Amino acid sequence: MEELPHLVAERGSGIAVVTDAMGTGKSVTALEMARIFNEHCGTQGVMWLLPATAAAPRTRTTW
Repeated sequence: MEELPHLVAERGSGIAVVTDAMGTGKSVTALEMARIFNEHCGTQGVMWLLPATAAAPRTRTTW
């Protein structure tokens, strides 16, 4: 993470994929990466994508 601001300043924006076990800080890491991208690229916002299998059970109700 220490090198990310320098890489973004040098190369511009990109796509980051964060994977690890549950409870290891992926969300916090992703938000910090988004902050760095936004700060160095003059952008705003975050696109938060979830795997369909993780989101699907929460989007429907069983009757």
